[in-house]
Amino acid sequence: MAEFFKKYRFSPDYSFKGNPHRGIATNQCYNGDPLLQPGQLRDEHADNAFVPFLTPAGYFPSSVAYFRWHWREVEPIEGQFDFSCADRALEMCKRRGQTLGVRLVVYSSAANGFLPDWYVEKYPCEPANPANPDFRHPAHESPEFVAKFCTLLREFGARYDAHPLLESIDIAYLGPAGSGTGFGGYPLELCEKFAQAWQEAFPQTFRLAQTADPQLRTAVATGAGFRMDGFGDLRENGSSEVSKKISWNHMYDAYPREIIEGQAAEVWKRAPVTIESLYFPAYWFDRDFDIDFLLEQAEKYHPTIFNPKSAPLPEKWRDKLDVFCRKLGYRFVYRQVWYEARVKAGASFRFQSWIENTGLAPIYYPYEFALRLRQEDREAILVLDGIDPRTWLPGDVWLDRVIPMPAEMKPGLADLSAGLIDPETHQAAVCFDIKENFSDRWASLGQVEIV
Repeated sequence: MAEFFKKYRFSPDYSFKGNPHRGIATNQCYNGDPLLQPGQLRDEHADNAFVPFLTPAGYFPSSVAYFRWHWREVEPIEGQFDFSCADRALEMCKRRGQTLGVRLVVYSSAANGFLPDWYVEKYPCEPANPANPDFRHPAHESPEFVAKFCTLLREFGARYDAHPLLESIDIAYLGPAGSGTGFGGYPLELCEKFAQAWQEAFPQTFRLAQTADPQLRTAVATGAGFRMDGFGDLRENGSSEVSKKISWNHMYDAYPREIIEGQAAEVWKRAPVTIESLYFPAYWFDRDFDIDFLLEQAEKYHPTIFNPKSAPLPEKWRDKLDVFCRKLGYRFVYRQVWYEARVKAGASFRFQSWIENTGLAPIYYPYEFALRLRQEDREAILVLDGIDPRTWLPGDVWLDRVIPMPAEMKPGLADLSAGLIDPETHQAAVCFDIKENFSDRWASLGQVEIV
């Protein structure tokens, strides 16, 4: 029996192939936009113009853009919604080769995110800052707040849920920017209402919860993943009463407890985990934070996306951050293929492969594993039944199938390739981590002789 057998090695430029749904994210901007400089803050209301695609020095190519929009921006008049910011962002993501992560923000700060004027005038509010009486937040437990903000969610979901470029949406409703700060004691019933509201508005979009309890626990129960904002926080501010060495920070006092108590330690196996840096990695560097400890902790949580807020990465840490970003999410290394190399026309042939996921997480989107046969102007795409790449956790995958040779293949040689394809278009969407990828993201496996 004629056989074909080939071993593969990884491709060193993997992180530059633009594989979707993983890796570093841009923040309030797109692939190729200028990075933030020291002292700058990104204008969350900016309508970014198109610039030629070129990853700025000090960052990595990105397949995900992350944006926040305030309630007052998308519902300037009660019951009248303006989602043009989302339309522009989705169009720009299409042009820049990215998908879009979104947060709808109730309010954030006196400088950049008051409540809508119409809400403050008509519905129950409370002072958000005693020093600034004009800066108010909603009475979070009031039925008016729940009803009005859930209406916004339904309207946004009706327009964008299942959009092919919508990567995820945050579940955020308590505290400045929805971070939940200082609101951990709110009733379980309130968190359950909002978790259910996001699930109903976005049944086909990945939802990402805050890690604070009970926000995390109630959202995870609806199938949500989670996001870790403030990641990298090792601040030891201290005070006259509390030693610097025992003062509170996210890395020691928040995540280990919140993720266990929120019953979210295994969530990464079915829904994404994303991390957003506290300020920027340059902030960590300037304060001599332990980058090895931080990246070690990050890997433990199996993240798919890292958002360092589009600020330059410290040059002395770039190699370590590059290695980390290559591990984010899935990383499918095609290790080995074996198949019968000579097949009778109309007969079947046996096909085996070893694929290894060397990343930190599975892929969460329903791509299909397929083989493609090509002869001059003839092509056949064979989707292999019973193979779900979403189940490819870190580790080994072994495929073994007997495959009928398509009738349209004629005697002679046929090129054989493998791909993870979009079920609708049958176009390959994900590159395997090998050098033998074609420009259309199919992986070259060799040839079959049809006799």
